[in-house]
Amino acid sequence: MRSFPKVHHVQLDVRSPLHVGDGTTITKKEYFVSNGKIQILDIPKLFNAFSGKGPAAEKEFEDYLLKKMTYTTVQDLARRYSIRLQDAIRYELDNSLNSDDFKRLEIKAFIKDPYGFPYIPGSSLKGAIRSALIAYRIYHSNTLKSFMESFDPRQRDISRFTKDLEKKFDGPGDRKFLSGLTVSDSKPVMEKDALILAQKVDYSLEDKKSYLPIFREALRPKLRLDFTITLDADKLGKIDIEYIRKALDFYQKQAFRYFHQKVGEGIGDDHDGTIWLGGGAGFTSKSIVYQIFEDQAFRVANDIFRSQLSPKIFQKHNHEKYSNILTPHMGKCTIYNNLLYDMGRARITFVD
Repeated sequence: MRSFPKVHHVQLDVRSPLHVGDGTTITKKEYFVSNGKIQILDIPKLFNAFSGKGPAAEKEFEDYLLKKMTYTTVQDLARRYSIRLQDAIRYELDNSLNSDDFKRLEIKAFIKDPYGFPYIPGSSLKGAIRSALIAYRIYHSNTLKSFMESFDPRQRDISRFTKDLEKKFDGPGDRKFLSGLTVSDSKPVMEKDALILAQKVDYSLEDKKSYLPIFREALRPKLRLDFTITLDADKLGKIDIEYIRKALDFYQKQAFRYFHQKVGEGIGDDHDGTIWLGGGAGFTSKSIVYQIFEDQAFRVANDIFRSQLSPKIFQKHNHEKYSNILTPHMGKCTIYNNLLYDMGRARITFVD
């Protein structure tokens, strides 16, 4: 007799800036900076405002958008034709960098619902759970040694290897691994100040910060998002909510022990419930290498990087220099309120 799927409520507390992209970028023509805020413009609405001022205004705004005018700003154009930019603002980002250095660069956009509110897709959370379950099952199985011996870090298609590995956990017939696990999208985040500007910062083993010209919209810390997780015991077998909790804790504790605590003080944590999500969170948040190979993981990761990158890029990023210490040798971070945060860290709580 089939059992009914069980629904669990889950809360995700954002602990550091977290970015889940929608694949688009906000160009430098689509925002301006005012009073420490990045003002994101509603371009169609602004275009209508210029059109209402006549053909000359419309043509100038078109030239501005098409980069035919490099000598002016949208503020200058708006003042010339007495247009209020404040009436065409979609939303604003907190400029947590306290700097205008980003103003000529694009910003990677956060995923939003049809009403413009940011949310985290269920697929992001399910992906993190999937990685944790694969690592946990391998580590606690009698096939760990054979897996470690058979793994070839020089293979070109690591993602294909992971998919093949997942198939080994399929049940009989058409019972696919994790087909009985459904994760909802989070409820949208309604707070007006939910999104901040997060610059990519690499944090080295020598405690040096490298500020890279990559900017993302990110959820700020101290936000809470709600999800539901539905488990079908007939398809998942022994995988219940407690098993998932243990797998997630194993995953992050291994990552902290063998990677994060070696990068720098304050990067990562060893707390129960820590989970890594989204873009810019780094290699250890998307792989199972450090969870499985432990104190040998940096050598395996180095071989992976050597096979995936061109020799020129491998040398440029100093992977050879740190090949016997730690790979990757940078913590993936950002700055928020003048403090260094690692990207994408949250805490998951299973409410019931």
